[in-house]
Amino acid sequence: MLTIAPASWCDEAAWWVSQAVRALYLPAIRAQVENQLASLFFVAVDGVICGCFVVRIDQFANHSEGVIVAAAGELPGIDLIATCLPEIEAKFAGCTAVRYHTERPAVARKMARWGYVADEIICRKELSHGVIQ
Repeated sequence: MLTIAPASWCDEAAWWVSQAVRALYLPAIRAQVENQLASLFFVAVDGVICGCFVVRIDQFANHSEGVIVAAAGELPGIDLIATCLPEIEAKFAGCTAVRYHTERPAVARKMARWGYVADEIICRKELSHGVIQ
């Protein structure tokens, strides 16, 4: 039986989150969870963790948006996006939208089947020691 339950930051959470985002983002995500700015959930089958996700709600002047900060999992033969996404979205009651960021085009294509559309393009330039070269 698949369960989704709140969790605290731990090594296993760090490993799962690192499957979804670059390692350089882990300290910030950990801080959000530990400071209760975001919530961490484990996905498990028969008590064995097979994934996790981190969510938060961003407040704006006249609305709030749910954010899927990171999500990763693996369960052979089961589509965890299809299985978990409705429960993830339910955590954003009262929000006007839900957003996520990904570097993986396959995830974007899959999420499009659930009604998610590209909303922005994010470009990044790495700086060497804080100096633009």
